[in-house]
Amino acid sequence: MKVIKRKRLVTKLVMLFSITFVIVIILLIVTSRILINNFANEKLNNAIFNTKELMLTQLDEDNLIETLKEIMPRAEISTPIYIRVEDEEGSLLADSKHFDFKIIEGKSVFKPIYSSKLKAHVVYDIFSIETKTKGILYVTLVYNFMGTILFYKNISYILVLINIIGFIIIAITSYVISNKTLKPLVDIAELSKSASLEDLSIRLPVDDTENEVSILAKSINSLIERTQEMVEYQTQFVADASHELKTPITAILGYGNLIQRWGKEDADVLDKAVSSIITEAKSMEELIEKLLLLSKYDNEILKLQQSVYCINDIVTEAISTEKFAHRKISTSRTDTAFIKCDYRLIKQLLIILLDNSIIYTDPEGRVDLSIIKNKNKVDIVVSDTGIGIAESEIPYLFNRFYRSEKSRAKIKGGNGLGLSIAKKITEIHNGIIKIDSRVGIGTSVIVTFMANDET
Repeated sequence: MKVIKRKRLVTKLVMLFSITFVIVIILLIVTSRILINNFANEKLNNAIFNTKELMLTQLDEDNLIETLKEIMPRAEISTPIYIRVEDEEGSLLADSKHFDFKIIEGKSVFKPIYSSKLKAHVVYDIFSIETKTKGILYVTLVYNFMGTILFYKNISYILVLINIIGFIIIAITSYVISNKTLKPLVDIAELSKSASLEDLSIRLPVDDTENEVSILAKSINSLIERTQEMVEYQTQFVADASHELKTPITAILGYGNLIQRWGKEDADVLDKAVSSIITEAKSMEELIEKLLLLSKYDNEILKLQQSVYCINDIVTEAISTEKFAHRKISTSRTDTAFIKCDYRLIKQLLIILLDNSIIYTDPEGRVDLSIIKNKNKVDIVVSDTGIGIAESEIPYLFNRFYRSEKSRAKIKGGNGLGLSIAKKITEIHNGIIKIDSRVGIGTSVIVTFMANDET
């Protein structure tokens, strides 16, 4: 089936080239016919006119017959024009040696007609000459058109032959060229079909030439690479989500078994188990809410309620939340600035960044939030003196479920979704988020928004 499709395309190209060639040849034949016909007609008119002038100017009435016999051979050889001269009564006075045409009496014909007697196409003109001695003479000039007709036919045969030979050559050439041209596309199609979600390691060969096929191959390779990254990311995402959900479910089942065995008789065990189940259930609820939120961001179905707010008010409210009541958060610089945003989402962004800094910073360490206005931009900087992050891990921090130093992250808790949500919130507000960190020194997260002075 694949071969048939390819053949059909090649056939279409061959037919296109061949038909184009045939049309060109037909136009050439028609044009040539018109040009030759115009040339022949002009030559005919000139020949008849010149012969008529010759007879009118050089005809000697005293030696009429001798003059005619002298003019007729010259006209027959050079033109060829055949002459017949008759008197008023229709008696033949003189004619050319090969004058043997069927003429319609008294009628000039300037389009080639077929003379069945001589089997030739002829054109003729009839005019009169008034003489003193012979009275009125009637002269018939006949132009033998057979040579021109034969020339037409020969030219037509040659052009038809050229057409047939050219058609064959064009068909073969276009078939070979089309096959050669389409081969890279067929190879690309075959290799593309062999790629699947189970095996995305296939790449199309790309040469150094910057032609359309090479550009197409590069584009398909880029598409396969992005698909591979997406599949790998999705696979990892599902595995991490399953793991994150499995942990609290396992804990809840464990505490349920504990209650079943000893909780009925020991109120203290029952109380601790129920408290732990509630904690794990809340952890699951938080994880599911974050996943749903990310899903809304991905599908662009989250409706923003934007207005111009003073960022200082949002920072103050975020720091004052109950979650951070036990930890001091400093504000080393707080320039007054306004941004157009969704108040609730920017507050959530600040809480995520502050929560991360507190989790990875010892109680004796410092967590700071600054607002810096620079012309038409506003930087929100959350910095800490925590454990820091290795430079090699920074590019992966915004990936879902990614946590630096996983063994230590496991001790600190969290599910690795916070920074992913923070990045999404920043992006939908047309902002930029960057992380600068040094192991053992601390981390700074800089979020930049466009300032809006409309109040």
